[in-house]
Amino acid sequence: MSGDGNPKRFCPSPTGSGEWHCIEDVELCDGISQCPNQEDESPTHCLFYNAMKTHLDEITKFIVFKNLS
Repeated sequence: MSGDGNPKRFCPSPTGSGEWHCIEDVELCDGISQCPNQEDESPTHCLFYNAMKTHLDEITKFIVFKNLS
């Protein structure tokens, strides 16, 4: 958990010294590598992550709008 209460995720691999870094969801596929082997910016992973995030955001908007109507 980060200082502002947002959950953090472990990077897939440790640093060369064996330490494990954690990143927030907003740091995933943001164009800046935070993980030791840049896994958080993998083009293949980010292609699918961004597509799914877009669809989930649209579904969330629909559900919220429908509940407000």
